Amino acid sequence: MSLKLNEALKILSGGLATPPKPEHKQYVQDAVEISEKINQELINMDSIFKETVSDWEDTCTYLLKDIYKIWIPFLCINMPFKIEPELVKPHQFKLKSSANHAAVENGYVNGIKLTKLFYLDMKQSIEKLGKVDCKSGKRYNYLTPEYFELEGKQYLRIVVKENEAQEAPSILYNFNISFTFSQESPSYHLLFEFFHLTEKSIFKAMSTNISKMVNEINILLLQFHLDESLTVEKMHNITTNAFLCSKYGNFDEILLEVMKGCIPFIKNPRPLMCAFVKLWKFKQADSVTVSELKELFGIQ
Repeated sequence: MSLKLNEALKILSGGLATPPKPEHKQYVQDAVEISEKINQELINMDSIFKETVSDWEDTCTYLLKDIYKIWIPFLCINMPFKIEPELVKPHQFKLKSSANHAAVENGYVNGIKLTKLFYLDMKQSIEKLGKVDCKSGKRYNYLTPEYFELEGKQYLRIVVKENEAQEAPSILYNFNISFTFSQESPSYHLLFEFFHLTEKSIFKAMSTNISKMVNEINILLLQFHLDESLTVEKMHNITTNAFLCSKYGNFDEILLEVMKGCIPFIKNPRPLMCAFVKLWKFKQADSVTVSELKELFGIQ
């Protein structure tokens, strides 16, 4: 029976979904343990950020071929002083404070300085940890903190690898910072020099949708046995861009864009190119059977 392409693809990818493997849970447990160790080092250092950080594990994912975890792009830090928000432009705030704190300058919170102070303490805590032995029996020999600025945002990452030769990290923490100031304070994140309210529920919903899309597309593309040059991180970035640029968020349109975007990263792109052309023709007709899609993806 012929179906619309989008409907047929959903049926196909849904039938290929598999339950989490035991090793998936292991990475979840390891990420929690690594997070706890970083927090403990902040306490040992008597950092100004000790006991202020929560939800580390929400910010990480596992970049192995058959594992993808929903991640939230904000790390929550509750600063132990109060602020008075001043609206300077629509949706843009300066945060006034009388606190005696290294990031308070001329009576206002300097968001860039506050972020960099946290990064330096995080970096020092990770350097003190060195290698991490987890209860799972895994040893993570390389934990690398990173900081960079892009389009007015400050991004922090922790790249976690079992060995240096890995192209994709086993665990990747990737986040901006969402600050609160006392328990009653709303959350704020920095964009350029001003603070903005963090609507975490919106970001969580978007992250959930993108991650679900990554998993469904990953399941289909794995059928081509693509080489290791296409990492899950690259696929996530390609899928995220396709998702955000999609006018209607249709699975078939996003899949086609992702296939086209993945082709330059594959050493032998011919099978994927042929599949892309066939799928594009099915899209034009908007009529296909599930058995035709199974043949295209090489599914028995």
